[in-house]
This record gives sequence, structure tokens and C-alpha cells, in this order.
Amino acid sequence: MTLKEFLTTLANAIRGFEGSQDLIPAEDFHTRIEAFTSDATAQASHIVKDKTAYVNKQKLTGTLTVYGTADATAVASDIRSGKTAYAGNKKLTGTLTALDTSDANATAAQIVKGKTAYVNGQKLTGTLTVYGTEDATASASDILSGKTAYVDDKLITGTFKDVTSVTGTVSLYASSTSRSVYINPSTTVISEILYAFVYGTGVDNSSGTNVDVPFVGIYNNGTSSGGLTRNSSTRLQFTTNKKTTSATTLNYIVIGRKK
Repeated sequence: MTLKEFLTTLANAIRGFEGSQDLIPAEDFHTRIEAFTSDATAQASHIVKDKTAYVNKQKLTGTLTVYGTADATAVASDIRSGKTAYAGNKKLTGTLTALDTSDANATAAQIVKGKTAYVNGQKLTGTLTVYGTEDATASASDILSGKTAYVDDKLITGTFKDVTSVTGTVSLYASSTSRSVYINPSTTVISEILYAFVYGTGVDNSSGTNVDVPFVGIYNNGTSSGGLTRNSSTRLQFTTNKKTTSATTLNYIVIGRKK
């Protein structure tokens, strides 16, 4: 290639870049070429690291670190709503609504054993053992008074009063006709009589010879025998027509609900 051909080729290249058709003197080549980068605005931070480019007549070495996102796997639903991220070489806007657990205050001991929950950003595994009460059958009258228990998932306060016993004696006066004696166990101890037993041995010597006269009365929670009845929740009545010629001491045992 001759010098003339070289200069013509260079001039054509300049005109092609500029989009012009004017004649270019050889002494203007340098100025016209320098003008090629005068409108460039990039900075080193805009150019990939270690690559070079001319900007406004200067050669710059890039400092920009570029990360490829082709191997990222997140989708919009994996990114918190309103936040952005790049994955698969695309910019994604998140749609994930994340639950705020900062106001939760449960401890592991308050979460059912083996179950998990998030509390204040931490995942907890429960240690609480819970006993179901659906199959329980007790009623209030089966539970000691003042005590509570769960039956079929309901808290029940007991009404059952524990039992106690009272013993004592009463005197049955002598007679040959029907007569009664009342037994009043301490009402400060017993609130309701459930069972009672009265017994004793009298004497009849109307024939001149002492004859033993046995007395036995039983009250069994509503059933009476031997003349022993309950005429109030805390009072018993023993009635007999057996003849005695002297007063008889009767012993009693009373079992009932505690006061």
C-alpha cells in the first residue's frame, strides 16, 4: 500500500465514523481522531475490572466487578416483598410476605412436645407434654370438695366431701312399750349421715330372772333395718318395742361426709 492509499483509507475511516463527507487534510487527522472519545462519559468504575477503554482522550482501566447471576435459583416468591435481587440474569422484585415473630414470647416449655414454632426469629422445638382429658368421666360429685380437675377439656370444681366417722353412746329408757331415742352426731364434724350402726344389750327381769335383750339397728345410705332411721341429714332415730326393766346404754357408729 502506498502512502497515498494509506492516507485515503484513514480519511475514509474517519469520515465513516463521523458520518461526514468533507475532505480531511492530513494535518487534521490527529484532531479528528481524538474527537472520537470526547462525548464518552464512563468512569473506571463503569468499566469491567482490568479492561480498558478510551474516554475523552484518556485510556481508562476498569475497576467494576461484575457478578454473573445465571446460577442463582431464587424466584420472586423467595424474595421479601418490595425488595429486589438478580437471579437467572434477571432483576426480580420480591413478593414474599414474611411473618414477623418479634412479638412472640412462648418458650419451648410452652409448646407441645415435638412441635415447632418461630419465636422472635428463632425456631423452637416444644417440650410440653399435654394430656388429653376427652375420655375422663368424673363429675363434680366425684371430685373432693374445693379441688379442681379437667374432664372432657373442662375445668370442674369438686363437690364431693370426704367421709369421717363419729362414735358415741345414748341411753334408752326402760319400758314395755314402743319408744325412741335420737342420735345427733356432732354437726361440726359431719354434714350428712351416710351409714350408721347402733347396738347394745338391755335387761328384762320382770320374771325375777335377768334376761338379756339385744338391740341392733343399721342405716345403710337410705335403707333402714332394726328400727334405725335417718330423719334428717344429721340426725338418727332408733325405735324399739322390746321390753326392758332398766335403762340401756346403746353404742353407735356414724359414718358421713365431712363438714
